[in-house]
Amino acid sequence: MSTRALVHIYDESKVIATIYHHHDGYPSHLGKLLMDLTDNGRMKVVNGYSGDDNTPGAINGMGNLAAYLVTGLTILGASHHVGFMTRMASKRGTAKERKADSITVPEALKNCIGGVYLKDPGASDCGEEWTYRISSRGPMLTLIVDDSEGRWFGGAMSEFNTESEDRQAAAGKGV
Repeated sequence: MSTRALVHIYDESKVIATIYHHHDGYPSHLGKLLMDLTDNGRMKVVNGYSGDDNTPGAINGMGNLAAYLVTGLTILGASHHVGFMTRMASKRGTAKERKADSITVPEALKNCIGGVYLKDPGASDCGEEWTYRISSRGPMLTLIVDDSEGRWFGGAMSEFNTESEDRQAAAGKGV
């Protein structure tokens, strides 16, 4: 059975995008993907940039982050799914099928549909077991993570511990 999750991206107090993630929505998978995509939560939020100022590790506002996360989660999800399916086939397959880990992003996207969807901003009741809320305080990303039992984490995204099974340890310093 799939572990579904929603990722809400906020600009100020308004939800501007909601991403539905169909499988592996728990922190040690989707949380880790979100952390990987945002440089362990250290990605900086800027408001405008020039061609001369290509700040590494920065995003141009929360709308840019939303587009970036949809793209990143789709590519990583497709690559994960195709890699897994190809590895399963390689146990019984041909030499061509055993080249599982050499698959490219376009090949992954052609061979895998579903997994990541855009929903109406603020959507809920999609069968989600986990909900992630990403916003910013100035240049810093913040994260709130809830599961069906309540708050799992709240604070600076850079402090989120994706490997912890314990609420207090996951929360780090939290809010």
